[in-house]
Amino acid sequence: MEKLMALMTEIEQKMNNTERKINEKFMHVQQGSTICYFTHSIIINQEPNNSHLILASFHVMNETSFPFHEPIILLHLDSDGDIDFSGKYTVEGSTNTRVKAPWVRVLLEDHDPQTHYCFKPTTTNLIAPKSGVSFQNFQIKLPFNQYVNVNGYYYCEEQKEGIASLNTLQINH
Repeated sequence: MEKLMALMTEIEQKMNNTERKINEKFMHVQQGSTICYFTHSIIINQEPNNSHLILASFHVMNETSFPFHEPIILLHLDSDGDIDFSGKYTVEGSTNTRVKAPWVRVLLEDHDPQTHYCFKPTTTNLIAPKSGVSFQNFQIKLPFNQYVNVNGYYYCEEQKEGIASLNTLQINH
């Protein structure tokens, strides 16, 4: 149990360090911009019968002077095999009212639910100026000898065409 706790602490520190580095790198972003990006840690398993694990968060920063209404994020997963996606969310229309998750998954008719994960926050319907939202600590388990590529996008009423993330998540092992 101590080993697991130490590993989780190390992963959290790496994620925080990565987020800090991204923030430093993009300090020059012009006023009026919106940026979105992933922070993540990857655990590569060297044993053939085990899975790889990605622990990640997706962040949206509103650097403008006006709010963004009805924020939605879309994660597009491309893989050559079955993957296991999990996180702190409920599914739209779910009858389980005991679970209070910070995000709700919205199923889109014109997108494959196995490859497209669309979320909106449950605690707010806007992103205030100079602030942001984060879909934190989701996990992707990937079988040995498979690949996955994750692209992130952000949408809102004011930016219906969407904004692509600055980075992607990739494993090809």
